[in-house]
Amino acid sequence: MDMTAIQKAYKRWAPHYDMSFGMISDWGRSFVVSEVNKKPGHVLEVGVGTGLSLPMYAPDMLVSGIDVSDNMLDYARQRAEKHRLRNISCLENMDATHMRFADGSFDMVVAMFIMSVAPKPEDIMRDIARVVKPGGDIYILNHFSSENKAMDFIERASQPVCQMIGWNSVFDMQRVLGDHGLTLVEIKPMRPFGLFKRLHFKKL
Repeated sequence: MDMTAIQKAYKRWAPHYDMSFGMISDWGRSFVVSEVNKKPGHVLEVGVGTGLSLPMYAPDMLVSGIDVSDNMLDYARQRAEKHRLRNISCLENMDATHMRFADGSFDMVVAMFIMSVAPKPEDIMRDIARVVKPGGDIYILNHFSSENKAMDFIERASQPVCQMIGWNSVFDMQRVLGDHGLTLVEIKPMRPFGLFKRLHFKKL
């Protein structure tokens, strides 16, 4: 999908996202943010969406968020205002492949559930590696193609329908494991049923 198609898809999804996919992905989101909260600093959330994770960050965390959908960002800003979050640095419309941040701007970067909807996930990983500080942590939470033959068949069969709603059910993990100066620390399956995996990288 190209960027225009993604924006159109999330314009449709924005009013319903929290009560649909948001509920399925809640456990993984909570787990990743709890890991981030262990080390206070400035975190960038790439693909912040409707801001479901924003109230989960510790008050001493400085949080910046970007997304390509103004409709999703409207909900994120409303959520930040509703919860009176004072630790939000910015919530901006930005292309994650060409972020308007200086090199080494963040202590941590989080990208949850965006890689399999992005046209160029490899370029997102490259720019994430650029904006995180040396020694910084990167957390990627996403669905990746299953190694189970039966599940792989289901994923491939459902791919045309999934693409219509702006998501890829077939997504090779190798697309985020390229050489970007990052070391893969851990891969952890997430609920429900290991449908998602959390990848923890560290910048060299």
